[in-house]
Amino acid sequence: MPIDYKTKKEYYRVPDVILRKYNSAGFIIKTIHCDGEYHPIMDEVKDELNVDMNHANPLDHVPEAERNNRVIKEHMRVAHHQLLFKKSP
Repeated sequence: MPIDYKTKKEYYRVPDVILRKYNSAGFIIKTIHCDGEYHPIMDEVKDELNVDMNHANPLDHVPEAERNNRVIKEHMRVAHHQLLFKKSP
């Protein structure tokens, strides 16, 4: 789910929508791993949506997110090399 605006209200709306989708499918989200940059904003999400937040330490990375980024980059490289033309339009 893309974030339209970088506001506190928007940072609350996106996890709310995602958690509602997972809960309606029968999944229960107990913990969210997130960056420490948004610690004050995510505290409100934690209180309102009944989810624990695991904030990464400064200058530390969340391994799951880093792996996800690598996989997306690999998929994009494969898709680019499978194109039928040599130059991108």
